[in-house]
Amino acid sequence: MDIIKIGSVELTRAEAEKFCQEGKYIAACRRIYALHYSTAQQRVYGSQIYYEQGALPLTRRGRFIVLSAANVNKLVGTALVNE
Repeated sequence: MDIIKIGSVELTRAEAEKFCQEGKYIAACRRIYALHYSTAQQRVYGSQIYYEQGALPLTRRGRFIVLSAANVNKLVGTALVNE
């Protein structure tokens, strides 16, 4: 089974591809990651788009949530991503 690691989050290849196709984002502790698909390498990868320093974490340590663009903007409190 292929495991895709995005930050500290481990997803199966099927989960990562599904979330990427749906345009979802991953929030883990104090970071938010955008998912991308590389056609050259045929794999999903994540890039950090937000880091919350000094405030309360977005999720508990070791946990993650999958969010839509609208929910990312609500969680952050600003228009971080296009809806």
